[in-house]
Amino acid sequence: MTGSIAGEEHFGLVASFLAAGTQAVLASLWQVADDEAIGFMSDFYGQKCNGDYLSAFSEATRNAIANHVSPLFRSGFAFFGRTN
Repeated sequence: MTGSIAGEEHFGLVASFLAAGTQAVLASLWQVADDEAIGFMSDFYGQKCNGDYLSAFSEATRNAIANHVSPLFRSGFAFFGRTN
């Protein structure tokens, strides 16, 4: 009997990108509202100009907390791969 784990397809997609040579992937683990995703990703990429991927992800998350973005939303993103 075969089955799947909820969210398993995300990890397959992430693994495919990493296997193809992508340095890092920032992925949502579940569906998020477009406006909030745009804000988070814009902040992430703006922060990336100042440092590495992991620092940018951490700073974007801190900014989301400071702006009172719902924990349900901000915990929906995960970083995979190289940090710089």
